[in-house]
Order: sequence, then structure tokens, then C-alpha cells
Amino acid sequence: MKPSTTKMSSKGQVVIPEEIRNQLGLVPGTQFIVIGDRDVVILKALNPPSLSDFDGLIREARRQAKRAGLTKAAVKKVVNERQLLRELAAGERDIAAGEGHSLDDVLKEADALLDGGKA
Repeated sequence: MKPSTTKMSSKGQVVIPEEIRNQLGLVPGTQFIVIGDRDVVILKALNPPSLSDFDGLIREARRQAKRAGLTKAAVKKVVNERQLLRELAAGERDIAAGEGHSLDDVLKEADALLDGGKA
């Protein structure tokens, strides 16, 4: 790859030369991690995983969950418990501020979450 030069605009924008954009497959909207140290600036393109990569990650997560004995019901329970904690915290804030739900309403929503995730 032949080195190229570019310059920074008054708005801090830097143009990546067309030859390099084409070679690396960079398109408008590509996001970068930017690292600066002394007189060196490094741009690293962020490439999200492809759908097939994501499918592989999901398969592996499911395999590990099965090996650990984790069930869908257990996952749902944990999700409901986390939602319950969020609801209780929000209800506490509302009650302390004298607005929002009453304590009875908050507890009713909590019971519904514990009974299957329906508030």
C-alpha cells in the first residue's frame, strides 16, 4: 500500500483517500475507534459481526447454557426479577417524590412480574 497524505479541515474532519477507502471497503457511515498518542493518530474501522457470525455466537451461548443446566424458565425468572427490581426502584423514587404510583400499585406490579412477567 502506497502512503498518502491528507489534511484536517477547520471542523476537524479528515478525508481518507479514495484508493484506501476502496481497498478497505470503507463506505459512508463507517464508524472508527480513534487513538491518538503524541503525533500519531490511528483509525480502526469498527466492523459489526455478520449475521452468520452472530448465529454462531448464539449457537455457542445456547450450547454453554445447556451444558450449565440453564433453562428457558430460569432465564425468564431472572429477567422478571431484574424487571421487578427496576419497577420497585422506580416506584420508590416516585413515592418519595410524591408522584406516580401508590405503594399498593407498585406491589401489585411486582406480584404480576413474579407470577409470570405480566404487569
